[in-house]
Amino acid sequence: MEIRVLGPIEVSRDGGALPFGGERRTTLLALLCVRLDVGLTAEELAREMWGSEASAAAVTLRSHLSRLRGLLGSSGEEPVLASRGHRYRLDTAAFNLDAARFEAAVARLGRDAGISLEERSDELADALALWRGPPYETAGTTPILDAERVRLDRARSAAQEDRIAADMDLGRHRRLLSELEALAVSHPLDQRLASMYALCLYRSGRAAESVRAVQSVQHELRATTGLDPSHELVSLEHSILSGDPALDWSPSPVTPAPGSRPLDAVAQDRWGAGESELLVGQQLLRAGRMAEALARLREGISRVEHAGAAPDGGSRACDLFLALAEAHVRLRDVASAKAAALAAANMARMLGDRSRLGRAAVLGTFVNTLGDRDDAIPELCEEALGLLGEDELALQATVLAGRADYEAVALGDGRRAAQTARGALAVAQRSRDPVALSRCLWIQLDVLGWTPRVGERLVLAERLVALAGTTDDAEAEYFGLKSRAINTLVLGDLATFDRELARLETQGRDVRDGYSRIQVLLWRGMRAIMDRRFDDVEPAIASLLTLASREPNVQNLATGQLFAARWEEGRLDEYLPILEEHVRRVPGIPAFAACLALARAVCGDVDGAARVLSDIVRDGGVESPRDPTWTTTLCLLAEVAVLVGDATVAGVLLRELAPYRGQLAVLSGGVACTGSMDRYLARLNCLVGPADAARSLFESALAIETATGCPTLTARTRADFGCWLVAEGRGDDLQRGQALCRQAERSATRRRRPSRPPGCCENVATRPLAPEGSPPLPAPPPQLSN
Repeated sequence: MEIRVLGPIEVSRDGGALPFGGERRTTLLALLCVRLDVGLTAEELAREMWGSEASAAAVTLRSHLSRLRGLLGSSGEEPVLASRGHRYRLDTAAFNLDAARFEAAVARLGRDAGISLEERSDELADALALWRGPPYETAGTTPILDAERVRLDRARSAAQEDRIAADMDLGRHRRLLSELEALAVSHPLDQRLASMYALCLYRSGRAAESVRAVQSVQHELRATTGLDPSHELVSLEHSILSGDPALDWSPSPVTPAPGSRPLDAVAQDRWGAGESELLVGQQLLRAGRMAEALARLREGISRVEHAGAAPDGGSRACDLFLALAEAHVRLRDVASAKAAALAAANMARMLGDRSRLGRAAVLGTFVNTLGDRDDAIPELCEEALGLLGEDELALQATVLAGRADYEAVALGDGRRAAQTARGALAVAQRSRDPVALSRCLWIQLDVLGWTPRVGERLVLAERLVALAGTTDDAEAEYFGLKSRAINTLVLGDLATFDRELARLETQGRDVRDGYSRIQVLLWRGMRAIMDRRFDDVEPAIASLLTLASREPNVQNLATGQLFAARWEEGRLDEYLPILEEHVRRVPGIPAFAACLALARAVCGDVDGAARVLSDIVRDGGVESPRDPTWTTTLCLLAEVAVLVGDATVAGVLLRELAPYRGQLAVLSGGVACTGSMDRYLARLNCLVGPADAARSLFESALAIETATGCPTLTARTRADFGCWLVAEGRGDDLQRGQALCRQAERSATRRRRPSRPPGCCENVATRPLAPEGSPPLPAPPPQLSN
């Protein structure tokens, strides 16, 4: 039996299509195909397919399962769809799944260092031929399926680009032109595709068109994002204009006839197969010329394969894959970096080389994605740590640091990650290796980012900057400066943060770290929101996505920042459908569920907001990972708890947010700054009391925010404090509350607030004073900006 999901879903047996029924049954099969290994319970299936109406759909679900079981039939004596331990699972031995075949083929190519370029191109083409359209095209929309669609689409794009790269290495430039032209048109800001297209044009004798292709994407980048093109694209343009011979294609070497010498015999005698490509590739990496480095390294892998079994061929191939993984890390290509690192690890195992195995483990943990668990990575770390000896303490420390980062980001276990990072730092100090110590300080800073320990982070940042200065490690120094800047903002010093940001923008031009410009763009977007320069936010977000199109973390940061902008603008109603779609695509990040709850509450769906709130805060705790999104989740949930009036949840959040008192809420490393943490604590105290605590916290929040000189922050707190005083107070309190609301409204007017829902606090500011003995006036919506 065949099940095809890479396009419209089809089921066939013995070459004949099976009649499948409607969308519900198609969606049911799709969900079971996504969760082949573990299956799904009836409750999970119902929740995916019917959402909030899942409890009423039990009978309908059983009917669909029964019909699906009958349609799929049996394999031997067992049904293809069976219930095992309350979980419904498909018998994978009974059918072929095209998605599994596609991923197995791509994974096999990633592991096989000896495959030729022709074989790589042909096998990738065969794998891509399995695609007939968008994955799971005829199935419905569910969180699991949407996340799987995104994952498969990314895998397809990566495989397509790898196949094009192999064809270019084979000299098939002319036949690639029409395909690359179509891709360049559909992805006008993708600089890697533009470079490939321009190079193919140049090597096809169309140099003038090649220059126009490069200049076209440069113009589009500047017009759309305001960004300059990458160094690699500019260098390619200069090379084309000067007719640089390095751009000319030369064929990969072929196996020589018996008794003859290969064409590059002199180089081979001196270096050995692949050695020159490795050395040049590493030099290009250090120079930041990533596209050229990738081409050289891939060529080196091909040369090693053609050279046959040489005494050092395995170690050289391993080193080539290690360099390839580093290149993909710098390009923020998560999937390709991990695939190359795992391929290098497999070779290191065959060689019995524990040092190379450790380096593969380090590179495999360099780029981790929020909520994306991959058992192969921690297992590789454990394997390497079990083999490394006392004479390899520096490598032990960096492997431990990588595991700590994986625990913090992928697993969301911040406490465990902090413990692992401390252990890594201790080992690095024993090693006395400044590079290992620098890396461990870097990770220690990273994994402590969700905690209230801002003083400790500043000390670590200063240590990192000082150490990097002794080793000329520009990237480590830059990271230390970034950490110092953002923690200065957490302490409320906005002026110093702005000076540090300007310095980072200048210094970042000389740093090869892929995150240098990303972080600066993110913070520029945050400052634009704080200054209510909303026209500047979306270009910064577009630039983020251009710089890291294959980095899921950056995509999440961009989505979060756009949410923050829409919230501050009072336009969450427009963003709600986009947010709902994103939550379906990344169900494993509670911070986005909290965004959705807030948006629903602001848009009037209080019941929907309360349901999301109760899913995250229950049994006296917050079910959210201790990762970089932790404080973001807490702050958003605090807003929701106040809007829906849930005092029980407010009590839980008070306990979790209390350690952050006196700090500014800088969410997810700089997506947004929403004011003093004391404001959140004050609002929660308005629900649970005592009133004196709420008053004191509002006063301290105003003092902290006034010191920043940012009117947007103080306007929000004045509105919240003023509304509460009007609702709760008498006499002087009522008068002060109305004055605070007027101040907040004037600030909002000066800063060109685009729109405002009815019932906000400008109505409070003009109410007559309540006479003595009358009941308190009802509080208007407490959030000025919504």
